[in-house]
Amino acid sequence: MEKLHFSTPGEILKEEFLGSYNISVEQLVKEINLPEKTASKKIDWKASPSEGEALSEKTILNLIEGRLGVTKNIAEKLAHYFGTSCEFWLNLQREYDKRKEQL
Repeated sequence: MEKLHFSTPGEILKEEFLGSYNISVEQLVKEINLPEKTASKKIDWKASPSEGEALSEKTILNLIEGRLGVTKNIAEKLAHYFGTSCEFWLNLQREYDKRKEQL
């Protein structure tokens, strides 16, 4: 029986967001931790507020590679940066975890 593959939130981040907007991990990390006034306006997003831990390149790479799940802090920063909701990212993680348990 062939194993089903469920995309991790990190894979969705990589393919649907970084890939679609042609943003590197380095650029995301740099801009997601900046105060709103200094963020790039390449597309209609805003840098994340300064509350919570800054996201490192290692954190984003671990998320992309499936070694780390979406936390509330990560969800808040990604939501603010990409103009999505925090629940969008947390629901991706919940759904992935639920499907993984069912295997």
